[in-house]
Amino acid sequence: MKSRTAFAIIASTVILASVVATSPVVYAASYSFELTATGQAYDYRNHVYRDVVISLSGTGYGSLTWYTWLRVASGTATVDGYGTFRITGGWSMLIQRYHYVYLYIRITPLYGGPITGWYIRGTTRVYYANEIPSTLSSRYIILPTSPYTILYNLRLTGEITLS
Repeated sequence: MKSRTAFAIIASTVILASVVATSPVVYAASYSFELTATGQAYDYRNHVYRDVVISLSGTGYGSLTWYTWLRVASGTATVDGYGTFRITGGWSMLIQRYHYVYLYIRITPLYGGPITGWYIRGTTRVYYANEIPSTLSSRYIILPTSPYTILYNLRLTGEITLS
């Protein structure tokens, strides 16, 4: 019984050591970032496409060759026909190695009111000169209006600028 336990401990140590040895070295850094994106979403209530503009900023931490966590601090979202909304926070995960970005932002009216959350995912292209071009999408977004308005098939293009 003792030999099995000793073997299990040695085997798990060897496996753990091999995983650590083959993991890539990730150098973490802190970033400030800005995301600006424009596009459209479909308004089924009025049967028209609405222009959508998102501009937000925040800070991030991680490696651009592996993954970066981004914390959204503030920004604005403008929807044609519905006005400008305030972005009060959120978070994002940028996995540049796989050219993927996932974004969650909290939206409120400019002067207070209900809060809604937008979940947006997308792809990124090659990182060049502190800019990461990106294409973002969501099946639907809910505007914090009274009554709530749902816009479908959000498609945005823009870039993430790091400093």
